[in-house]
Amino acid sequence: MSSLIRTSGYFSEELRANYMMKSIQYSFRYSGCVVIISALGLIALAFLVYFLLFSIGITVYTLIAVTAVAALIEPIVSMPVRLSYDGERVVLRRLLTSKTYSHADYHIEVVTGLELSGGLRLFASGGYFGFTGLFWRPKMGLYRLVQTESTRTYLKITRRGKRRSLYIAYR
Repeated sequence: MSSLIRTSGYFSEELRANYMMKSIQYSFRYSGCVVIISALGLIALAFLVYFLLFSIGITVYTLIAVTAVAALIEPIVSMPVRLSYDGERVVLRRLLTSKTYSHADYHIEVVTGLELSGGLRLFASGGYFGFTGLFWRPKMGLYRLVQTESTRTYLKITRRGKRRSLYIAYR
């Protein structure tokens, strides 16, 4: 069952595909921009670890370095690796964790032709192992995003009864 419908509001110029999805097995690819930003972040992480290993005593700089190391390690631990859908649930696998979204609790649909780049990053990673976090766009409001490369096809996951959605870029 496949249908293309026009919707109102922000998506009025876009075509939104809303259909029964087939099973999905997708391994995230990383764009050149994400690779460069991630490499620079890893170099900074290496310098900070080197500084911590050879610093003497606990100073303000040591505490700042420990905080920076923690901030640089978290995106590595939560970087998206694989996305799968089996008809009943979507599983987003990250490096050390995974999150399952079932049809019983979430409304899941594929949205095509949507441009999410240029959103205001409120609390999110700026390309370090992907663009993930909380973003805001006019007429769309707050949304969460998991994106490793530019695409116009997203999996939109919304908890039933809530407005804020999670968009996962794939294809």
